[in-house]
Amino acid sequence: MNLIGSFGFCIFVSVLTIAQCHVIESTYGKHVDIDCQTALGAMAQTIRTSMCQVKDTLVDLKPTSGYRYVPPIASVKRCDGNCRTGLSCEPLETRITEVYVDVKLLYGRWWMKRCAVVRVEEHVSCRCKCEATEMDCNDRQMFDKNSCKCECKAERESKMKCEEQEGMRWDKDDCSCKCMLMPMPCSTQGIWSEAHCACMNELPNRKYEHEDEKKNSTECQKQLGMWWDEDDGCKCMMLPMKCTIGRRWSKAHCKCVQ
Repeated sequence: MNLIGSFGFCIFVSVLTIAQCHVIESTYGKHVDIDCQTALGAMAQTIRTSMCQVKDTLVDLKPTSGYRYVPPIASVKRCDGNCRTGLSCEPLETRITEVYVDVKLLYGRWWMKRCAVVRVEEHVSCRCKCEATEMDCNDRQMFDKNSCKCECKAERESKMKCEEQEGMRWDKDDCSCKCMLMPMPCSTQGIWSEAHCACMNELPNRKYEHEDEKKNSTECQKQLGMWWDEDDGCKCMMLPMKCTIGRRWSKAHCKCVQ
């Protein structure tokens, strides 16, 4: 067998071996219980080899359009391994390495053998880094490097204020107060507001002539579906709803009561 034939055979065997390993892993994935004392040494070895570190990794070589490389893959050093939840194994230092290949036309053939050098990134050192970054946080959040998470600013106070409102729930992932109710039908004077989780009928920048009116209006609008009318006072803005047996719709309370 000539040198090129041997090389091609080796590539074939390598790829075949990798494929076989995947089959073995998926077929024999069930564990077998053993005594922990006898497994200490082997377990330490498993931990060492699975840690975030530089490892030999097969990568695809991306040829110029209209060409193909032989071999189409190369083994280079890349970061891989286990990190705790919220962290990923990332390169700390990189360098460029050169890989030598045969160049073939994608369609057709050359009469002379052509070779090339392909520049590929290789990792020199690694460490576990946060998967999330400050860019993933919104203006209501701050990034905690210890937990690798976006944490809510003043969460306790904002959560308490939110959950005092009927129908509202605190969303800890988004750090915002959200309406948990389906949009309800409103009277002709009102429209449903997701922000207030109720029917609304006036602009938010309304100016009140008397402080008592502003206070009464605020207390009124804390109740689900209620709105302050400067002529009629606190009134229900929702259309009557069907109630369960034993309960009736109360316009004064804007909900079903016994």
